[in-house]
Amino acid sequence: TTVITPLLALLLADGKRLVVQCVPAALLEMSRAVVRAAFATVTRKAVYTFEYDRLTDLQATQRLRAKLSKAAATRAVVVCSPISVKAFVLKLVESLHQLSQSYAEKPKGVAGAIDAAGSALTKFGKGLLHRFGVPGSDAYVDRIKALRRETEACVAVYRVLQGSALLVDEVDLVLHPLKSEL
Repeated sequence: TTVITPLLALLLADGKRLVVQCVPAALLEMSRAVVRAAFATVTRKAVYTFEYDRLTDLQATQRLRAKLSKAAATRAVVVCSPISVKAFVLKLVESLHQLSQSYAEKPKGVAGAIDAAGSALTKFGKGLLHRFGVPGSDAYVDRIKALRRETEACVAVYRVLQGSALLVDEVDLVLHPLKSEL
């Protein structure tokens, strides 16, 4: 934690590759302080924290992508916990799944009958569709557009992380099946 991780961060950070240090949540503050102290005197490097949960909104995800890109470009170190990594991966998989399911949905039941009938009920029925967000309604289209933007932001973060170097500190705790989130 105090010698090898800062040396690896110094060697691996090349301006293109992001260096991420993953530590147990209980050691996050201490590890961040150690890395900051190591890079505070001779070689100055910024130290960022990767914090994420499944309720993170679109703007926060976009800010995270910008922060990670800046960290890679400035040869900074990013410190994270397995909880944040797992939450990000789950959010990415969830948004991809919801987006793929949205393309599979077709108007069904009453909504499909109303669309097919073409009667006087069409206007009234479409009003209900707009309110409930059933496939074909404006609310549904807006929901899909928002989901697509969220998925694109998550994929952008994933692409930055994909080319990064991961330094796992306390690997016995991080990968322990009963003590860790991973």
